[in-house]
Amino acid sequence: MAQSLTDIMSQIRGGYALHEAGKKLDELVNAVRSTNKPGEITLTIKVTPDKVDDRIILMKPIVKAKIPERGFNEGIFFVGPDGRLTKDDPKQTEMFEEKQKQGVTTLAAGQAALAQVGRGE
Repeated sequence: MAQSLTDIMSQIRGGYALHEAGKKLDELVNAVRSTNKPGEITLTIKVTPDKVDDRIILMKPIVKAKIPERGFNEGIFFVGPDGRLTKDDPKQTEMFEEKQKQGVTTLAAGQAALAQVGRGE
């Protein structure tokens, strides 16, 4: 009867490779859920004969994981007259200043209306 792979793996360095594979699996599942992208874990067991004693087999586990990464969205920037990057379109400053003036006028009118309501007028 064949030996269980987990039994053999648990005997190699105290099962450290199994422990690491479990940690990588947790990391992989969390990354797959957060990125909605696939990933994978590969467990390779390198088996080689001993060079001196033909009764000895060397086993080396290798755990690799392909964890999906979250990408970054693009950011839009404008180059200002001074050559620095800015989120504000330098061509829109006139429109912005006009909107700001309108906002101050609207704010003042709104405050006046609230003052009248507060006095019952």
